[in-house]
Amino acid sequence: RCDMAIDLSPKTFSSKLKKLPLYKEKFVCMTRRGHPILSLKPTLENYLSFKHISVHPNERSDSRVDIALKSISKRRQVAIKSPYSLIVNLMLNDSDLIATLPKRNALFFSNRQNLTVFNVPFRIPTFSINMLWHNRLNDDPAHKWLRMIIREISTHV
Repeated sequence: RCDMAIDLSPKTFSSKLKKLPLYKEKFVCMTRRGHPILSLKPTLENYLSFKHISVHPNERSDSRVDIALKSISKRRQVAIKSPYSLIVNLMLNDSDLIATLPKRNALFFSNRQNLTVFNVPFRIPTFSINMLWHNRLNDDPAHKWLRMIIREISTHV
């Protein structure tokens, strides 16, 4: 039993669930400071000339980054696949790899590590992070309070 989830909105979900969008997110690139790409023009060709870390929780489907690249008939060289973004910063520090991550994740890591963030040189659609909960909790005072606090905090993240 789960009282609440904060995640990407599933493509389909039960009519017994309520959904509240918390914020929109965009993708950025992250790499180590001093990476060779930082001295080049931020073009798609330069982006594709380096190896990448692909962060995507589902091995059986393409990431949003790869879907966006496919839509323009391009493909990146993926050196490492990880379902977790929390370890990417450790892999970037001593390599010439590039990770394309949600902006809030990348900024969190870059501010604490020897990493830098730059804009993605192609269009990747933004996505929403949502709060989901079961209808039975909709009028529960404690749950209402928690949703209000999470919504307030998410406006400052």
